[in-house]
Amino acid sequence: MNNPTNKDRLLHALSLQIAATYHAIGGEAPSLEHYMLEEDMYDDLITAYRCVRRHIAKIEEDGKRFGAETAHRMMHGEI
Repeated sequence: MNNPTNKDRLLHALSLQIAATYHAIGGEAPSLEHYMLEEDMYDDLITAYRCVRRHIAKIEEDGKRFGAETAHRMMHGEI
């Protein structure tokens, strides 16, 4: 594994904050009524998460981006 740059570390931290925000406002399975009221916000948070992750270098030996496993687990509410 190559060493992540400061940019990669900052973007990874930001992606974790976005994932935490996503879960703090309703999580992966919000009620249908809540989701319908906030659908654009949920969609925007998911889009923001994906966009930030795409700018992190692929430095893992398996071709994954720095912090991919942690970010995935955070986005799915496992952390």
